Amino acid sequence: MLSKTKLLRKFGLLATIALLATLLLSLSLPTSVEAGGTISAVNCNEAGLSSAVAGGGMVTFTADCSITLTAPITISANTTIIGTGHNVVLSGGNTVGSFNALASGLNLTLQGLSIVNVKGSIIYTEPNTTLTVSNCTFSNNTAKPASFLPNALITNNGTMYLNSSTFSNSTGGSVILNNSEGFSGPTGSPAVLSVLDSTFTGNTNGTGAKGGVAITNNGSTATTVISNSTFSNNTGTGSGAVFTDERSSVNSRLIVNNSIFTGNKANSGAGGAINSDRGHVEISNSTFSANTAYVGGAIFAGGYTLGIKGSTFSNNIADT
Repeated sequence: MLSKTKLLRKFGLLATIALLATLLLSLSLPTSVEAGGTISAVNCNEAGLSSAVAGGGMVTFTADCSITLTAPITISANTTIIGTGHNVVLSGGNTVGSFNALASGLNLTLQGLSIVNVKGSIIYTEPNTTLTVSNCTFSNNTAKPASFLPNALITNNGTMYLNSSTFSNSTGGSVILNNSEGFSGPTGSPAVLSVLDSTFTGNTNGTGAKGGVAITNNGSTATTVISNSTFSNNTGTGSGAVFTDERSSVNSRLIVNNSIFTGNKANSGAGGAINSDRGHVEISNSTFSANTAYVGGAIFAGGYTLGIKGSTFSNNIADT
């Protein structure tokens, strides 16, 4: 029979062997790679950005950075890109878009970025996606024409939150299309757009362009909520700053609160500030001044309902 001392020594030896085996096993296993990364002055280029977003996760700029893209950046996993605290500029070089289609079920967050000189689409999201844009500036971008839906720089088919951002001097179509209508009918998923503390100024759309210059709310289950935002000096052909499309229905909503519409113009259409072709429109505590259109200087209501309360109208002009 083993003595107590020998038993303790034996168990100690076994414990040591087990510990060594565990360590060897852990060394033989592949190490996990943390998603995301940082963009510094060293890798401030297209390849560095593409590499950082490849696996999703949080991508942070740690220095001022300007990147001109030769192809759109592909987002294939949940991704957050943060440029806050630095001057971060992503340019399409007047040739390409900035981000490829955001696949169904993914989340993309952009913070503190300047996106300029894009030609085509900045972002296109599929149903059941969530896009959050905060403290970003978008300027001098051009939307390419589209044959079916209104062409737009940002097309939201899921849920989009726009906070404290500015869109200026864009051309070619709507800045944002909030869309729940596919090529063969409703997408089956509601499109929800929330605009808070944001500014749309000096944007235009081209001859024959569909939709509103700043925002088009399109489809049977599309809802756009605009709060504490400013729309100024936007010029469209068929409608002014904001438009609810003919494919909207009794279930679509446009809600505007505490916002300013001034100097917007629909050159040959209706509603210098808002054109409600269909759907429900609710406006409260907002200001409409110096907007111009062929019909309905400030607002044209051809939809289901229009409710206005606590709002002011001045110097709006209808040519007819």
